[in-house]
Amino acid sequence: MSGSHRKQIRQFDGEGDARELTFSCRQRKAYVSKPYVVQWFFKALQKARDELPIHVWAYVVMPEHIHLLVWPIERQFKISRLLATIKLSVSKKAANHLRRNNPKKLEGTEFQFWQSGPEYDRNLENEATVWAAIDYIHRNPVRRGLCDRAIEWPWSSFAEHAGQSGPVKIDRESLPPDPRR
Repeated sequence: MSGSHRKQIRQFDGEGDARELTFSCRQRKAYVSKPYVVQWFFKALQKARDELPIHVWAYVVMPEHIHLLVWPIERQFKISRLLATIKLSVSKKAANHLRRNNPKKLEGTEFQFWQSGPEYDRNLENEATVWAAIDYIHRNPVRRGLCDRAIEWPWSSFAEHAGQSGPVKIDRESLPPDPRR
């Protein structure tokens, strides 16, 4: 047995639960810190939102990872389809960008944008847990010192939740009632 242990994460699809997802860049590198890479993610998320049976409830793009809260609207939906749609699109664009702009970085190596293996994936079964996850997602840039207030971070759904326009529209009509109000 080797000295390194990988956390085992099991994914449970379906049955109407919202899903809190986190996926990280390879070796926690800040690959998602450039505005053009963030836009690749937002385009991929919008495509997934338009083509897959999901509702988007919250998101935040951090320099080296992404938090996403979705609600699959079909019981048989496999969350791996969502992750493949988003992650494959972003990693292909990143590899093509490197080939055009910095091909030496690709010499003798297979480019890997996302951390391999399972990412964080949690089923949320009640309103309080959903809203706690939304708060956690939106406060992430503040906790990290990237901004003073969540509304200042341009790469999250906080503006959408505050009634303003954000990078990707959330599906507000399907959100559960906020038990804190």
